Amino acid sequence: MQEIHDRMPVILTEASETIWLNPSIKDNKQLQEILKPYDKPVTIYPVSKKVNSSTYNEFDAIRNISNT
Repeated sequence: MQEIHDRMPVILTEASETIWLNPSIKDNKQLQEILKPYDKPVTIYPVSKKVNSSTYNEFDAIRNISNT
């Protein structure tokens, strides 16, 4: 990810997403346990600048634009 950005995004599994978004979980140790480096291959590709808009919620924002 370093070639794209100097900070690594958190990539959550479905199970860890449930924990992360649960407002009743206050245990910092439990929350930090899910903030581990992602250990699976990640495919990267260029996408539209539409992804920068918090109000745009359409699938085409994440479509690979190098294939067009």
